[in-house]
Amino acid sequence: MVGRACIDSAGDILSGNETSDPAFANVWHPRSPSGRRYCERVELMMHEKALMKRTQHLRDASADQVSRLSVPVIRQLVVLLVIVILTVTCAFWLRLAVLEDRAVGLSCRQGSSDWLCLVRNVATFSYEYALLGLFAVIIAAVNLARPSRVMFAFATVAATIGAILYNVGGAGIAITLLILSLARRERETV
Repeated sequence: MVGRACIDSAGDILSGNETSDPAFANVWHPRSPSGRRYCERVELMMHEKALMKRTQHLRDASADQVSRLSVPVIRQLVVLLVIVILTVTCAFWLRLAVLEDRAVGLSCRQGSSDWLCLVRNVATFSYEYALLGLFAVIIAAVNLARPSRVMFAFATVAATIGAILYNVGGAGIAITLLILSLARRERETV
């Protein structure tokens, strides 16, 4: 019975009508090896035809109606990479030349009111209260809710500075949110 159903389905698919040709069924017997392969191909064709019917509305949609993922294109990726490289360079300079330099630390403790001491005090304050990590998480969460290239760049910069200036926890959460935001759909512009 299973073989006959396969043969009947084959006739229906190939001829496009509801009746099958009995002569066709005698040629492809389901117990022969070629008949079994044929039945497998027929079942595959039936599944493919059903899938084509179910997804017809997707093929009819125009390119304007289908929204894209919020993944940057090559030019935007290169600009973002340049911004990240500049941010890493500045953050490492700030960490190594201002925060960890012994001479700057000693002059700031003696009461110097130099701009390096001001930068050092602000960076130390932001480390104590994890402000850079919190700022990066907030911007990344906003970017996750409403994807935008500018917000993505700001969140990347904040997470990079936070990771280099000892706010790794918040920066790690922000980077995770940024990765998740790449899977979101881009906002529709009308």
